[in-house]
Amino acid sequence: MPHMPKHLPLPKGDHIVGALDVMTGPMKDGTFLRLYYPIPHCDVTNYNKRWPAWAERTQYVDSYIKIMRWPLFAGRWLANWLIGELKVPVVWQAPILREDGRKFPVVIFSHGLGGNRTTYSYLCMDLASHGFVVAALEHRDQSAGATYFYNKHNMSQVDDSDDEAPLVMEEEWLPYYRPTKEDDEFEIRSDQNIIRANEVKKAYDLLRDLNLGRHILNQCDPSFSTAQFADVLDMQSGCGVMGHSFGAATIIKAMAEDKRFRVGVALDAWMFPLAEECYEHVDQPLLFINSEEFQWKENVLKILKLDTGNEDRKMITIRGTVHQSVSDFSLMIRGVMGKMVKANGSKDPDAVMDINNRSAVAFLWKYLGYKGNDSFWAYIMGNSRDVIMGTNVKLSSGK
Repeated sequence: MPHMPKHLPLPKGDHIVGALDVMTGPMKDGTFLRLYYPIPHCDVTNYNKRWPAWAERTQYVDSYIKIMRWPLFAGRWLANWLIGELKVPVVWQAPILREDGRKFPVVIFSHGLGGNRTTYSYLCMDLASHGFVVAALEHRDQSAGATYFYNKHNMSQVDDSDDEAPLVMEEEWLPYYRPTKEDDEFEIRSDQNIIRANEVKKAYDLLRDLNLGRHILNQCDPSFSTAQFADVLDMQSGCGVMGHSFGAATIIKAMAEDKRFRVGVALDAWMFPLAEECYEHVDQPLLFINSEEFQWKENVLKILKLDTGNEDRKMITIRGTVHQSVSDFSLMIRGVMGKMVKANGSKDPDAVMDINNRSAVAFLWKYLGYKGNDSFWAYIMGNSRDVIMGTNVKLSSGK
């Protein structure tokens, strides 16, 4: 048995999962995402030396500390204790599974405020283990806790316009922006959501190009060939989109503007950034999965504007959950500490992840045209004491 590093739980689906980062240019207007996908069967524990770190740079850890408003030194000590060398149990840059012309359905994931492309690693790799290719975006609208891009700098010290001077690619970091009292927060968040929705569309274009076998210059690793993804992504069935909190508002806006997104799953949606005109343009199937502690009357009433009364519009609430119950923090920070920092509710975080992910997988399978495990529909239909059909929020007299 190989020595096992500290890691997130293994995903529950039938497939072993691979992953890689893809960054395209130009600069911050390009696309940055982590791709999770099924790979040929193997014992993933034997490949633990190829498991990526959950937090690959100190800038990401520091961003969480700043957002939590912890003192930097104490925060780094606490983060090192909680995160340490935490790994994600996926095989880095493994070849995608190719068998009998099979194609995999595609999902694009949008993170919440302060998150990044790894904040929901368990959720994304679990979806991939059930046969999806998942593109987890890292947004560059300054709603991510931290992110970076590669900027070209001319090495000539004499004349920056010298075309013959060598170029060097340097990391340039974009920090999280916290609105001030003088800011119009709706204007800021609405503008950010425009950028975010456009990044979701560009992610779709990138996946389409990968499937068509077009050359992609991956700035994260220019030597890595993306040709292996040619003709294995099911772009014909459309694309699913999924997001948490601000990410849920992002995928709703993307669905309103682009019908290539056939189905959406909104996790604990924060509806504030959505302009009023978005609501009337969303006609695709949409599942809302809410936590018991986050939602409030005004927000739920906005969600209900998207309730057409049709079978393909659902809202469920998972009992014993908080806003972070779908992020990796719920799995990393458990027990008393998990409740203190509001990473966990009263329900076991592993059980919460199962309910959330199975519900999402079932909904995505159905509306992307795939037959899956019928038992996964139990939660969506309310056949569980752990699920409330609709909302726990009292809409008549407030929460």
